[in-house]
Amino acid sequence: MAMGIGGQIDSLYSDPCNASGAGDVEVGTTVDELVGAFAEQTAYEVSAPTDVTLAGYSGTRLDLTLPSDLDTSTCRYEYFFPWEGSAYSQGPGNLWHLWILDVDGSRVVVTTHDFEGTPAEEREEMQAYLKREHEASRFSLEDILKEELATRTGRGR
Repeated sequence: MAMGIGGQIDSLYSDPCNASGAGDVEVGTTVDELVGAFAEQTAYEVSAPTDVTLAGYSGTRLDLTLPSDLDTSTCRYEYFFPWEGSAYSQGPGNLWHLWILDVDGSRVVVTTHDFEGTPAEEREEMQAYLKREHEASRFSLEDILKEELATRTGRGR
């Protein structure tokens, strides 16, 4: 399992297997616009959106299921990238869990990755970590999200 905090998604690739440069699918600037852009993708399965709150911020949770028959050797660079700057697919059936949050009026995305065969206990453990991390850590998830926003907007601390 892996986790990424604070990604910015400016566009998606309609064909993640031939991704290069900026994506060709516009995603707007709001949580709802990005959720809508993901919902229209056909290169992977997208779950129904679920309203969530993470570290005190509201947003939407989506799960992406990459193709179970994905063969990245047929891809342009042998990688499958849903958006510019994303992690690449870790293999067939890779699951991406996205928390698309509104952080003080700006969109920030938190991702975790696992596979169809990942035990439910491990998934639950990662989700519990995300939910409690902001309460127990010296550097809270809320602080990390705000720092990501400040770095992106040039309003660093």
